[in-house]
Amino acid sequence: MLFYDALSALISLDLGYFADIILNNLFWVFGFYLLVHCFTSGKHTLFYFLILGPYIWIFVDFNSLTGLAWHGALGTGLWFVLRSVAEIFSKGVPVLEKNFSAIWIVIAFSYLLFLTFIWV
Repeated sequence: MLFYDALSALISLDLGYFADIILNNLFWVFGFYLLVHCFTSGKHTLFYFLILGPYIWIFVDFNSLTGLAWHGALGTGLWFVLRSVAEIFSKGVPVLEKNFSAIWIVIAFSYLLFLTFIWV
């Protein structure tokens, strides 16, 4: 229950817990930051990094509680297919091209909410 441990450390102001996680997993922290940077086209990367990180912790805990295991290759494949379809759909429409990062964030969070709460 990684999220509940982190929530407990946050409530008790145990910054050492977060420093330990970050410093022991520097490669994965930077890799995840790069992934968020690619998904958001470099716009407000830190904000979405801080939003998506805890959300993924919650999703992983939800997977361990329910046995739902859609965070492997199939889930990642659907993620990239959704990104490609959204990008193809937005080509040629100036309003969609201009706001593609915001549209993609809405699609991505909707997909994650769907997997977390509806897909059973």
